[in-house]
Amino acid sequence: MNSMTINNELKLSYPDGFHEMDKEEMQRFFSASLYRQGIYDEDRHILISVAWTKPGPVNYLTDARTILLRAELGMKRGLQDYCRVKETQVEVAGKKARCISFTFTAQGSDIAQSGEMAVFRAGNKFYAVTFVAREDGYDESLNVYHGILESLSLE
Repeated sequence: MNSMTINNELKLSYPDGFHEMDKEEMQRFFSASLYRQGIYDEDRHILISVAWTKPGPVNYLTDARTILLRAELGMKRGLQDYCRVKETQVEVAGKKARCISFTFTAQGSDIAQSGEMAVFRAGNKFYAVTFVAREDGYDESLNVYHGILESLSLE
């Protein structure tokens, strides 16, 4: 197992085959590299990123579901054929997280993809963990993601 520390407070462990994405990859896949880190397994086509909000008092005036809905609006605009599948609640790093599952088509192709996003509060910040994989082999990729999600811990 490999590990990385996100935003100097969130530890993520991941299996071999993944590499930490650099700023160019983050920009290419997520149109942002500021306040975001991620890992990518090119062979299995699995992307996992963790984004966070800047700390601030406004974060105490909102909740994880509101942040999740804002992030989903951005995905609807940026992903071709975006469709929400379901909304659930999970535990991430010992915190309650709001989670959505979704499907979309890769930009400029007909490759079906699916993913999940989980949002939770840690102190005065929110974290959004996003997972994306191809529909082909999705169940196996989802198991890998859930293992990584369970590894998250606050330092």
